[in-house]
Amino acid sequence: MNDRFVNGFLAGLIGGVVMTVLNLISFYVLGLAQILYLDWASVLIFGYRFATTLEAVIGQIGQLFFAGVVGVLFAYLLAATTSRYYLIKGWVYGLVVWFGSYAITLLYDITPLNPIKPDTVISNMVTASVYGLVLAWSLKKLTDRHKVN
Repeated sequence: MNDRFVNGFLAGLIGGVVMTVLNLISFYVLGLAQILYLDWASVLIFGYRFATTLEAVIGQIGQLFFAGVVGVLFAYLLAATTSRYYLIKGWVYGLVVWFGSYAITLLYDITPLNPIKPDTVISNMVTASVYGLVLAWSLKKLTDRHKVN
């Protein structure tokens, strides 16, 4: 489908899945992150970090939905500029969304997510960077796939 909204949402989902897998590895395997991305979504949905499997599933769906919506915004932002240097733009965009999320969490003192420790910050900075790169790459592939030669 050659639709900017749909392509952006799909690219955001693809980036969100990669980011989630890396976040889970960072949390469960490497022990770096203390907060999962699905924790963030759970707090925004329920007001607290998930406590049951159902809440974790709902939180994960919410996080992936957010990643898709952020992808839509990137697709329209990229269309308003140029697709040149799309990977750099995606990387910066991923970091801006990450920083903005942290800023909002601190400004509104969302206590279930604060304080955020340095290991989690570094882990999230890396996963947000990967999200931005995968988002930009996926959007380019989805868009190029539907161009008429």
